[in-house]
Amino acid sequence: MRPSAAKAFLTDIISKTKSVSGGKGLGVFYWEPESYGTWYAYTKGAFDSSGKPTLALDAFLN
Repeated sequence: MRPSAAKAFLTDIISKTKSVSGGKGLGVFYWEPESYGTWYAYTKGAFDSSGKPTLALDAFLN
């Protein structure tokens, strides 16, 4: 997953969680964000192959 696609996905899921009625959306759990694309071909991480965070994590800034 490209960092921009990961950010869009995370932004969407965070927005949907916040909109759950009665404040019952407790939060978003992002499994293995510290992995990178070459780690066992896992492509949903938020770090590049040099270990630096990608723009995917910007979804959590708001």
